[in-house]
Amino acid sequence: MQRARRTRAGQISTWVDRGWTDLARNYCGLRVSVIGAPERVPVARLRRALERRGASLSRRIETDTHLTVIAHGAVGRLATGRLPTVIFQAGSDVLTEHQFLREIGLLRPPPEKARDYDRTAFAAASRLTRKERFWLELFDVIEPQDGGYDFHDLILARQIKSLIEADIRLPGIIGAANAFRRAARRDQLKQLGSSGTTNGELVVRLGSWLAAIEDRQRLPFHESDMPLAGYLYDEAEAAGRAGNWETAERLYRQCGQIDPCDAIALLNRAEAVREQGRRQEAMALLVAATEIDPQLSDAWYALAQLAREKGDTDNARSYLERTLQSEPDHSDAAYDLAVLCFDAGDMNRAMPLFDLAAQGPANERTRAARQAAALCRMQAAATAREKEKNTLR
Repeated sequence: MQRARRTRAGQISTWVDRGWTDLARNYCGLRVSVIGAPERVPVARLRRALERRGASLSRRIETDTHLTVIAHGAVGRLATGRLPTVIFQAGSDVLTEHQFLREIGLLRPPPEKARDYDRTAFAAASRLTRKERFWLELFDVIEPQDGGYDFHDLILARQIKSLIEADIRLPGIIGAANAFRRAARRDQLKQLGSSGTTNGELVVRLGSWLAAIEDRQRLPFHESDMPLAGYLYDEAEAAGRAGNWETAERLYRQCGQIDPCDAIALLNRAEAVREQGRRQEAMALLVAATEIDPQLSDAWYALAQLAREKGDTDNARSYLERTLQSEPDHSDAAYDLAVLCFDAGDMNRAMPLFDLAAQGPANERTRAARQAAALCRMQAAATAREKEKNTLR
């Protein structure tokens, strides 16, 4: 056991010294294991993005895992001490959530910034230990570019070090810092490290916000004495996978209490509510999610499914159109909308939608889409010939 601990520590030190690298990776044939609940994107969208690249998604490390992504929700596993073992099992191919989303095109590249410090200089100036730097970078709290850091990275690192020295646990700091970034992004405030903020203002803002979030995240929670939002997400998702939808609903509600503007928490809670047969309540939650984040394609698609179940084809069609506006290559939405258009006799709209649906991962739907697109072309050609005959008469 002692030897295993030394091995894990040595592996973490190697990753810290090497730094994180973005690779032009070919995902075809890869199995990607995502550990923890992603913060920025629903799991269903990750799965679709990987399937379009010929890869598959797993929510745990498998014997054939090629790449492991540590999502922000895994901070709860860090708090409980389970994450080092997971990373040790993962091998060397590990990505942060932000790196992974950028590689598969779901997150824009970071803005260019000055590189005032290399890894060695930053380590000395920040006073963070190797392990502290590793965890902060793994959860995208500090994001170096090409192994370099700017002055604002250093200010943030020193503030975090002062919090650690004040006996605030690192998982709480990570959870709070990511919550701060979510709020800043949602409210269109300046991001951490943006120009125009003096060093002192940055420290005061971050320190005050960390304290505020720390208090808000200590909600009553009998399973744990430190309910970080990431921990709640992770437990809620596990409950959903096990079919325990009442527990999942309760935990997603607590996520919403921590951050009332968390659209993904509303989306996931709507799924839990729907699975318990409360469709009207699920629809209200989904509408609230789209009001917070109009680009949340999974919420629009879920609304379309509920509308179709009620036989409300007009609203279903509208929701599917909104899904494709938010995610133009959503093959399931394209197929469902194509079927509605086909049934309404709108072949001109149905045909390109079936073509789009046929580009999805190989399954019964893509095969049906190809056949339907061919049928649309045959009918369109027959209609064109009939028009030509009528013109000649």
